[in-house]
Amino acid sequence: MKFLSKVVSFFPSVGKITPNDSFNKRRLKKTGLKKTKALLFFAAFLASSTSYALDIALDNTLTEIAGDGNVNTCKAGDVYRLGTTASYNSQAVDILVTVVAEDNEYDEGGQVTPCIGVASGILETRLKDNDAGDDSAYMDLKISVVQKNTLIPVEVDRIVFSGFDLDTNGVSSGEYSTATDDIYMISPSRGYIDSGASNVTYSEGTFGGGHNVKLKGQTSGDCSDSATNPEASCRGGGIAVFGSNGPNKVSEVVIRVANDNAYGQTTNTVAHRLIQLSFKEIDFNALLNSSVDHGDIPASYSDASHSVNISTVLGYGEPADSEGVQYSVDADADDSNPAGQNFDDEDGVRIDGQATVGSLLNMTVGRSHVVEVTTIGNGYLSAWLDID
Repeated sequence: MKFLSKVVSFFPSVGKITPNDSFNKRRLKKTGLKKTKALLFFAAFLASSTSYALDIALDNTLTEIAGDGNVNTCKAGDVYRLGTTASYNSQAVDILVTVVAEDNEYDEGGQVTPCIGVASGILETRLKDNDAGDDSAYMDLKISVVQKNTLIPVEVDRIVFSGFDLDTNGVSSGEYSTATDDIYMISPSRGYIDSGASNVTYSEGTFGGGHNVKLKGQTSGDCSDSATNPEASCRGGGIAVFGSNGPNKVSEVVIRVANDNAYGQTTNTVAHRLIQLSFKEIDFNALLNSSVDHGDIPASYSDASHSVNISTVLGYGEPADSEGVQYSVDADADDSNPAGQNFDDEDGVRIDGQATVGSLLNMTVGRSHVVEVTTIGNGYLSAWLDID
């Protein structure tokens, strides 16, 4: 959803205002004027448009529509249609899961349960190593949103997903030991963890298959994270908001599910790793229960913070990154901090078509300015203006 508000700078005056309906989170610093010498007046919103953030619940139907025709195998080129109960802009949608590449011998052990399946509205993937080369197993999956019962792509505001139960089996050595369950992404898709509660770690680098974002499962213990029993300590998520046509026009995301030791040292053909993926907002929100986003304004203003929720977000749809307070003179510490957890989250406000992140706003007396606010979800917008 986008709001446009006209900002008018007019005759010199003394004082400051706190309008009820305006843009949020940014401290506007007046340049070129003496302190307390100008007042900004916010006119009514000029335009708005409807947001259609997509929450995807699978309806537990799965059909292989391309590939070897065997739903019990997961070979490169296999394409599965997963039915959903979701719609976007009144258009019913399905999810297509394409196996782009794989090194996974799960389907060679005579397993009854398919290596790609769906249950309780969640995508299930199963991994097992059984080759002589190494102990690892992975599948690269392209997740695409399409019109229901077609192959026609649907561009949506964002694709949100959560990986459940990212851990080891708790056995540290021997033939039944495993490595961590991991998820990889290709930027500009973003990884997300709860920095206050999760033992899943986020990193960026050069990984296999062109992936450069990694969520590494917790390294100690075996947790029991699920949709009905959320355990944020071993859950990680991701968000895709950029498509080939720009922000909030995304139709697919590529994800690698992997384990560097997927029971590769045992001859037991039943043992395997299960990595579950949900595309529902409620499951992503379990990552955010303890997350609070703090400000980066000067210390003289004290700490400002708010709880984080995936359903109501300023900007293109990426939630705040739950870092601690970072006081700075020009309110830009969050943007310039190289140790930021995942990504810059201040993409919600533009002044006269220009991003407000990392720079001061040049607003001149006597000139009209247009403030554009991009949001996901419904709510109220507030602003605080410091006129100095």
